[in-house]
Amino acid sequence: NNSGAIGLSVKADSGIIEHNLIHHGTDDGIQTNGSFGHTITRNIVYLIDPTNTPGGNGPGIKTRVDEPAYTIPGKHYIHHNLSFLNQAAGFEIGLASFGLGAEFYNNVSYGNNGKGITVTQLIDPTIAASVKNNISFGNLGKDLDYGTFPVGFNNFNLVKDGGFSPINSPQNLSGDPGVANLGLLNVDTNNDGTPDVLDPLNNPNAFPDARSAILYAQQKMKEIFGPTVTSRTIDAGVNVGLTQDFFGQPAYDNPTKTPW
Repeated sequence: NNSGAIGLSVKADSGIIEHNLIHHGTDDGIQTNGSFGHTITRNIVYLIDPTNTPGGNGPGIKTRVDEPAYTIPGKHYIHHNLSFLNQAAGFEIGLASFGLGAEFYNNVSYGNNGKGITVTQLIDPTIAASVKNNISFGNLGKDLDYGTFPVGFNNFNLVKDGGFSPINSPQNLSGDPGVANLGLLNVDTNNDGTPDVLDPLNNPNAFPDARSAILYAQQKMKEIFGPTVTSRTIDAGVNVGLTQDFFGQPAYDNPTKTPW
């Protein structure tokens, strides 16, 4: 059977999905389907469908564009999530004309077998997502796929492969984001398909409770994805009203620094 880890479906509007650790599912890590107005924040999603299960899918976080008439329209808020090493895209953001778009801020996508971040307006191109302050790099597909509409909504992101329009996204940057210890994800001494640094999370008896496992994972995310002292991501981006980074540090401890 193929199953998503966490899903919000028809009529389940205005949900909150936060502080979850999700890995080794056979379909989506997090998916919304025919519902709107969700907040998806501070989740760690990795190795979804790592063996490419027949009939599986494997994106880390996905919002679908289904729009039944009895669903209450609302905007998605998706911020401070890490999605990496998944079978498909890191993030698939689908927008429907019955919704109110999405605010997609301060997320990290790395090493996914699909695209890093993809935003799709399948029904009404005037319904837009504001995509800012995200870091996407090292993905097999495009690091960020949002087309060229609308001007300024895909902006202030670090997109390593440079796949964006400099006219529509003048503050986007390409190149290396400068993270601390990315090489830890390449060490798998027991060849189980999971980086050694994350192996304890495969053992249900390794931690006394779920909170302890999540705290361990958060610490390892800081060791792996935390910025180096020379990273251009430090105190960068644009103010979107979020006061902390993923690690709980002040988002702008040097407010005089020019974004990016």
